[in-house]
Amino acid sequence: MATIGAIGCFTLNALSYLPFIGIALWILPRGMSAADGGEKSGFVHTLAGIGGIARQRHMRGALATVLLN
Repeated sequence: MATIGAIGCFTLNALSYLPFIGIALWILPRGMSAADGGEKSGFVHTLAGIGGIARQRHMRGALATVLLN
């Protein structure tokens, strides 16, 4: 950090995510997009996912930790 400074460290950190984003885009099936999910909005899907996790007894603690922090 002393050599490249805070901005340099943040830049390197941001650049370190690019390979993972590239791989994620590469393995995503062609023709799929977020809009292909049907009529429901992303918010409705998020609530459904949280509800599914909340119904699993062993996952409730992890969900509570994430939501309360």
